[in-house]
Parts: sequence; structure tokens; C-alpha cells
Amino acid sequence: MTEYIDYDLYHFGIPGMKWGIRRYQYSDGSLTPEGKKRYAKSDSKRPVHEDYARAHSGKNVKYMSDNELKNVNNRLNMEKQYRQLSLSEVNQASKAYKTALAIAGGVAVATTTGINIYNNIDKIRGFAKK
Repeated sequence: MTEYIDYDLYHFGIPGMKWGIRRYQYSDGSLTPEGKKRYAKSDSKRPVHEDYARAHSGKNVKYMSDNELKNVNNRLNMEKQYRQLSLSEVNQASKAYKTALAIAGGVAVATTTGINIYNNIDKIRGFAKK
């Protein structure tokens, strides 16, 4: 018994939408007011850690105690160090990638040159005899 498979194509787009035109973006890439609302909602789904919120509260330094100021300063310094460490790891990986790419490129050029010489050895010998 053979089974019939239905291969219908359905379109679930938005009526009136044009290809390549985004709903929540202007042509220069900036967000429309609706887009700002939409993407602000998606960011709010992730909870912010209380230490981060405390350090980025925007509280005026004049009204902070010494202990609060130390905690905020410590948190901001740790975030800065983390960013620097992350960037150094990315830079090391980038250097390794560039080195490997340069070696592979050299090998490819050498291999292609060797293949061209092998394929055209009769022509090369003909030029050498003249």
C-alpha cells in the first residue's frame, strides 16, 4: 500500500509585506518606534543579576556610602577585566587563524605551481631547447 504525501506550499507571511523590507526597521537600519518597543520587550525577559543592577543603578556618587562606592567600583573593575580577557582570547584565536590561513595559502600556491609545471613540462622543455 503506497502512502500519499501532500507537498503543498503554504505562505504564512504578512499581507502587504514586500520582499526585503523589514517591519521594524528603516532602510538605514535604525529601528522604528514599534521596533524599539518590540526589542525592548525581548531584552527584559532575561533577569539582571542584582550585583550588576546595583553597580549600574546610576545612583549619584555624592549619595553613596564608602562601602557602596567600593562595591560598585569593584564590580565595574571586574567587568572591565573580564572584557579585556575575553578580547585577548579572541585576538589569540584570530592570530592562530590568520597564521593557519597564511600557511594553507602558501601550500595551495606551491601545489598549484607544481601541478602547472607538471602539466606543461613538454612546453617548458620546448622553450629550453630554443
